[in-house]
Amino acid sequence: MCSPREALYIVNSLHYSTGPALPSDALRQDPPILRDSSSHVVPLEPINFGISISPRLAAHSFLHLLLRRGSSDEAAKYAELMMQQGIRVHRSTTDAIVQSLCGASPTLSPSKLLDKLKARFPFTPKITNIPSHQSHSGIQAAQGILSCARRFGQERTERMYENLIYSCILQGELIVASLLFVLLVKDWEVYKARKDAKVQDQLSTDVATLREANHTRPQHPMKPPFPELYLFTTLTDGIRSAFSREPDDPGGEARLQEPLQALANLVALVDEGQLRSGHISSLISLLYNCPRTSKTVNIRRGGKEVSLEAYSYFHDFLSRLITTLKTPMPLHPSLDTRSCNALLHYALRHRFSPALTTDVLEHICVRLKPNTTTANILLHSGSLLRRTDITQAALDILRRSSDLGSVVADRLHSDHIPKPHSERGHLEVKGDKRLERGLKRLRQEEFKLPKQMVAFTPLSADVYTLVAFISHLTSTGRPGAVAEIVFKIFPELCTVDQSSSGKISPRAYRLQRRKAQEVCVHKAVQLGPHFFSALINALAKAGRTGLAERVWVLAQQAERASWIPHLARGVEPWLLPIHAYTSMVQCYVDEARR
Repeated sequence: MCSPREALYIVNSLHYSTGPALPSDALRQDPPILRDSSSHVVPLEPINFGISISPRLAAHSFLHLLLRRGSSDEAAKYAELMMQQGIRVHRSTTDAIVQSLCGASPTLSPSKLLDKLKARFPFTPKITNIPSHQSHSGIQAAQGILSCARRFGQERTERMYENLIYSCILQGELIVASLLFVLLVKDWEVYKARKDAKVQDQLSTDVATLREANHTRPQHPMKPPFPELYLFTTLTDGIRSAFSREPDDPGGEARLQEPLQALANLVALVDEGQLRSGHISSLISLLYNCPRTSKTVNIRRGGKEVSLEAYSYFHDFLSRLITTLKTPMPLHPSLDTRSCNALLHYALRHRFSPALTTDVLEHICVRLKPNTTTANILLHSGSLLRRTDITQAALDILRRSSDLGSVVADRLHSDHIPKPHSERGHLEVKGDKRLERGLKRLRQEEFKLPKQMVAFTPLSADVYTLVAFISHLTSTGRPGAVAEIVFKIFPELCTVDQSSSGKISPRAYRLQRRKAQEVCVHKAVQLGPHFFSALINALAKAGRTGLAERVWVLAQQAERASWIPHLARGVEPWLLPIHAYTSMVQCYVDEARR
């Protein structure tokens, strides 16, 4: 097996066979790791093959030789040199180099990486508080090889950007990751504009040529990878993770600057109409969950750089997004149902605005189709905000559901359960002017359920519907009605089974009970922790201590069973929230005071 020095000598010789006039350092014969013991530079004397031989195959073999030896930085450097010399590097080789670079050790600072992006990105935000942690050593080299491939028309793939963006997120380089995605989106928009312009030229000159081109797939050497939705979701998940842990750390407020700026970069894509996808529910939920802070972010408006307060900028964007539902703008994307449901949650829980809720619902009914999540948001938010008109509208929709299930349907159609008062609840908060204005809107604005919503096919219920309904019964002073629901969901919780205890042998009865218990636990695993938290809270407020204890034991069994692999498909392992423990403690406190 030849050494890297010998392999590079062969590659250079093959390269010189295709063009004798090339400079002597075309592929840089002697990088630091290839020098001899005396550090003497050996001049290149190419082998005379007598014929012109393409160096592409040998060059790829040389790159893979470096990768197998663990010299990913050297492989990246020589791959860039080959691209500059016109040797087309296969996408699989480039992908292997990028993947190897993203696993290197940390040595470089984030400021150096941002400096490298300034020359390739039309606007790089000014960050005053750059984190002091070390950056991934391979990130800069991976970004360099992708930039070189972009500049010289080499093929790039989504997987290369996925590896690099994911590595940036793992190392906390959220701004760099967001700028890479922004650059990917801009490249795709430029490619589409050029392709559309080319089609228009063909249409104006020769219709027959255009028809022939439609039957053949165009091959464009500069075609960039498509900005896939999962890359966008990966970025929002990384920013959400940074928001969730930063406030708990020392100096967390100062380190909020990086995730805030990264989020602002993504918002600018949508606000400027460059991101045409309407699947932005993850971005919307991230914006209204952004921590309240006085930090500023840098964006471009009218070709100028401006600095805005991050919290106000994000909420202004959400307000404009709701406004465009009623008066569409050409630059903004058409949102899907999931994104509109996120806006519906924002209008109710953050803006306290029934009027905005009506606007979002009208858009869903006219342009899209409401689903179970839409009704769940109305039911749960109406109960929390004490707007019984919103709650009753959701209940009326659910009453029409033929497949809602006997458990909830019986309760919805039950006549002996009194309906809550139609008056709106009043919440008084003094001191916070913004909250006072929101509560004033909540009391004064009218909610109107669109007539089109009644005409849709009945909705199917899910676990969240059941949780929202239990919470509604509890918040309206009817927790006792929940006890009847418990035995319909878990008939195994009955203390005595009168139907079969005297008809079969004791051994068969024990086997039957064991099997029924397994079915009960399996069902409980699928219902999840939030269901048990709401159920125990309702039973505690109803004073049903004995039944609450049986549900508590079942919840603990389901919690342990959820960690058994392959017990319930599609169910992630879960833990009971602290609210369930608090409700059970309060139940015992109330029982002791009786």
